[in-house]
Amino acid sequence: MIKGDLFLGTSTDENFAERGEHGGVVPSLLAFALRERLVDGVFAVQRGESRYQGFPVYLTDPQEIVGCAGSYHFLTPSIAKNVKTYLDTHERRVAVVCKSCDARALVELAKINQINLENILMIGLNCSGTLAPVPHIQMLREMGIDPYALQGEEIRGSKLILEFRGDEQRVFDLDELESQGLGRRGNCRRCEIPVPRMADVACGKWGLEPGTVGTTMIEVCSQKGKQLLERAAAAGIVELQRPTEEQVKTREREERHKVDSALLRQAEDFARPEEKFYWFSQMDRCIKCYSCRDVCPLCHCKRCVLERNVPETVEKGIVPPPFTFGTIRLMHVAAYCVNCGQCEDVCSADIPLSKLAHNLSKVAGSLFDYHPGEDPDAPLPYSDIPEEERRSQSPDLAKSS
Repeated sequence: MIKGDLFLGTSTDENFAERGEHGGVVPSLLAFALRERLVDGVFAVQRGESRYQGFPVYLTDPQEIVGCAGSYHFLTPSIAKNVKTYLDTHERRVAVVCKSCDARALVELAKINQINLENILMIGLNCSGTLAPVPHIQMLREMGIDPYALQGEEIRGSKLILEFRGDEQRVFDLDELESQGLGRRGNCRRCEIPVPRMADVACGKWGLEPGTVGTTMIEVCSQKGKQLLERAAAAGIVELQRPTEEQVKTREREERHKVDSALLRQAEDFARPEEKFYWFSQMDRCIKCYSCRDVCPLCHCKRCVLERNVPETVEKGIVPPPFTFGTIRLMHVAAYCVNCGQCEDVCSADIPLSKLAHNLSKVAGSLFDYHPGEDPDAPLPYSDIPEEERRSQSPDLAKSS
């Protein structure tokens, strides 16, 4: 087994296999890592009262992992921000379930010593995109469908497949939905890194025939991932077999389709010089609530430059604030933005912040030949971070509970 190897995996635990949507491999690996003391805890996402609600959890009991089984396309908590804020990974080993943007943010945080990547086991999930819950709930209600009867959702190619109670299924054209402002979140439509190869393993359904159940395609992405899979297979926790050549080619085609679609969307979304006044008008709606800063996984300064009095960066007491208010924060993270979309999700003025942040990140990347979060060993293109800011002490969930 070497980096880049692909396997078809199936859990031997009937409970995980039944609750998981693709063989229960991910929860089985998490529970195994806990039982074998490879990690001290697992940080994952658990469903709330409906498929539109969820919350991050830190678990230390392997029996509780089953509550995190399944794929949830409407849940987008800031995984990296929560890990940095609440778990001291310099002292604790943690397994983290993450999409590509989450994994990339963790890599960037490690480079400025906010977390210790050596103590993090990243179980990556291939991602076709996530969905904004409120517009979908409204859409289904307008169609006369009870949104809370939703039992499952799947994005396959250009189709959104929704499963409801009573075995009812509805299939939507994703491109048509997105032309109406529905479908996936804007940042997901622009994402050109759907497979999280910066994680230790990358798991997903791409390459499998439609309707295939009980199986996950797994890519080995690191030495830690290799060791985890080898030990889990040797212990009989998961059964592994090689995919067929056709399955490998199908996976490559599906990934290529996602990347090509993302590049087309970037060409549509990103600002051109003649559109500069568009951003002035957008920023005029800012109410200076600081939510974009507070949610950003890469904003980490103990004392934010936007709040400093000496020297005063942004004049106090003015709403909307000067255009520089938003652009200063964006420039601070321009080279490191991982297009997670959290800033836009929380903006109470509905400013398309992630579109601007991603645009600036691509410009910075071309200038410095730097691709944030993709290579843990790639040096930062620049850094003006004082040494005292390079590690922020944060509350510990276990010690504070």
